[in-house]
Amino acid sequence: MGKAISITFSLIQWIAFFLGIIIVYELLRWAVVSFFKRRFLRSVTSFLRKNEVRFDQYKLTNKLIIKDQLLHDRDVSNQILEEARQKNIPYEEAREIAEEYIDEIVPTFNLLSYYKFGYSIANILLKFLYKVVIDEQGRDQIHQIPDDSLVVYVMNHRSNIDYIVVGYMLLENISVSYAVGEWARVFPLELIFKSFGAYFIRRNYRDPLYHTILQKYVQLISRNKVTQGIFLEGGLSRDGTFRPPKTGLLDYILAETANAQDAENVYFVPVGINYDWILEDKTLISEWKEGKQTMTLSDHFLSLITILIKSPYLLVVNSFRVLTGRLKEHGYVSVQFGEPVSLDSLISPSEFGKKDSYHERRDDLKRVAGLLQHRIRNIVPVTPVALLSYTLTQVSGTSISKTECQRLMHEHLETLEEQGAQLLMGKDYANQIISRKHLESEKWFRKRDLVEFEKDLIRGDVVDKTLQLAVELLVRRSIIKINKEQILIVPEKQAYMEYYANTIRHYFEEEAKNITPISTEKNG
Repeated sequence: MGKAISITFSLIQWIAFFLGIIIVYELLRWAVVSFFKRRFLRSVTSFLRKNEVRFDQYKLTNKLIIKDQLLHDRDVSNQILEEARQKNIPYEEAREIAEEYIDEIVPTFNLLSYYKFGYSIANILLKFLYKVVIDEQGRDQIHQIPDDSLVVYVMNHRSNIDYIVVGYMLLENISVSYAVGEWARVFPLELIFKSFGAYFIRRNYRDPLYHTILQKYVQLISRNKVTQGIFLEGGLSRDGTFRPPKTGLLDYILAETANAQDAENVYFVPVGINYDWILEDKTLISEWKEGKQTMTLSDHFLSLITILIKSPYLLVVNSFRVLTGRLKEHGYVSVQFGEPVSLDSLISPSEFGKKDSYHERRDDLKRVAGLLQHRIRNIVPVTPVALLSYTLTQVSGTSISKTECQRLMHEHLETLEEQGAQLLMGKDYANQIISRKHLESEKWFRKRDLVEFEKDLIRGDVVDKTLQLAVELLVRRSIIKINKEQILIVPEKQAYMEYYANTIRHYFEEEAKNITPISTEKNG
């Protein structure tokens, strides 16, 4: 009996010991997590205040509250009833379907994820892959937008990494909620994107209940002035040119804001993006040559896998190159911001608000989408690879001398500058940037002919540097070869040159030269 009591007492002691360890561990874990969480929050708060970041408070709204608002929306409730009637299922089952759609669409924005984890990942990834250059002057215009405005960034779509690029570029100004395709609904990307405030959309999905919920969610965040980012083309360009704009998300936003009392406080900011090297260009070019107009889910998955595999590989390789002093990036990624344009300079909100159906609004939507895309086209940055690729596509034959290539690039760069296109120059162009600033500060004291002569000399230096950078990248990718002073075009890689040339080809088209600039005056 005594032995049994002793064993029981020992067992209780061991249980108490392990429980004590668990309690101490949990207390320590709570203390450590709380310490770092408070520290990170203070750091984030300091960052937001220091940079005067426009922050959308509604993003911090509990997801359950948003879910409740959507489920109690009259149109959503009616569509749930219609779903139950059409599918001949109980109302509760139809409501569960609606709740699943809401859980899928609505994000859970997290300050620490966005400003700590997100920034760190974006900073490391982009700087290991590219030389990042941004139009600082254009970005500064964003500060001129009134604080109580709804701001929508409208962009061209080159790569799945666009989300990271633009978010990184705007981090010191605003956090952007993106509409992300279902290609990213895989673990752990779904959790990451949702914590960054992105909401997911199913493209080419026709279920009325789903679209009603998506519409109401977009209108809900628009009503609460949540800054959004939209890729007007709705998908990646296969050949480097612009795809026709989509109007679905644009319709949701305009239908909500046109009837608002402060419709004049709705602004669209055009954003142009371009790369020297797009990670998934092989997949995109293959689809272009195969005549594919849309990407299937499997295509998106393959594109995603390309990035997921290639990015870590490049990070490891470039880390080794950093240690050995031989870092080789993928050239430039450039972002340019256009002048913000108000909603009432694009349409008459009162007239648009009177149109109840999409059919009635369609012509207005196409016009607005076309005007916005035109603004984006006019600010797509010129990258070294794009300029050299365009020049080489104008060559009759498979080779050209470097001297002749420089001459043609000089002419093309002059044409681009006349069209207002910018070669956003990074650290490689330090001497040329200094020369331009020096000339700009003294041009009022010099003769016009002398200023033009010096401009031409500087442009020549820019062309020399651009040719050097672009040749290095294209040779590395076996798209061209160098034989003494001759540039040889590899026929099997001709499509790659055409693809990158197409990203700036619109600047050289006759119709682009004759388009009247869009007026920024407000409708009378």
